[in-house]
Amino acid sequence: MFRMPLRSGLATIAILLVTACGGDSSEADTASSRANVVNGHQFHAQGQYRAALIEGQNAIKSAPQDPGGYVLLATISNSLGQYRQSIAALEAVKGTTPDYLFTLADAYIGTRKFYSAAEVLTEHEAVLLGNHTAR
Repeated sequence: MFRMPLRSGLATIAILLVTACGGDSSEADTASSRANVVNGHQFHAQGQYRAALIEGQNAIKSAPQDPGGYVLLATISNSLGQYRQSIAALEAVKGTTPDYLFTLADAYIGTRKFYSAAEVLTEHEAVLLGNHTAR
């Protein structure tokens, strides 16, 4: 018998409820994308890179404007030492979340572009510190 992990099962149920209740299709796409990103990070943590890549691609298909799927693909690429692919994935969409910024900085460091990494982090210092007033 197939048993689904609790978090995956809850995410699937949430997606089905949003879809069944007649929610906006963009809301359903965003919820689906977020569920794919969560599952992808779980697969990545387990070392299941192929499954994580598939989840990232599905997240991008569901919500191409959401940086979550791109951050997942870039995180996987960084783990595999494919920093140029990571940078290309992140430059496809501009994000300002801490995950996006740290993943981009990590990719720049991997390609030995230390100035670019520092520039990304200092440019968005307010976002990274959690307040809206940079020093």
